[in-house]
Amino acid sequence: MLETDLQRLANRLPDHLLGNLDRDIWADVAAHERARSLSRLIVATQALVLVFALIGGVTAGLHWSAAGPPDDLGVFSPRSAWAASTRLDGGTPQ
Repeated sequence: MLETDLQRLANRLPDHLLGNLDRDIWADVAAHERARSLSRLIVATQALVLVFALIGGVTAGLHWSAAGPPDDLGVFSPRSAWAASTRLDGGTPQ
């Protein structure tokens, strides 16, 4: 049984040519390197966007915190300038 299988395998034509094997391997390696390079570029871009968003958020927070809290803003304030009830009454925020 093993002998017949080996004989059948030896008589069979190859599925693909081995002359192009080296070229195909190097093409796959180059494609893998391009994909890895693109992946690194995407990660670096995402990190840069995250850093700019963090810097912008901290800057805005420091700017607004330096101005101090608004006078009419309170947790239980019924007449806050930006409350929906004030806006629907025709009140304008200061």
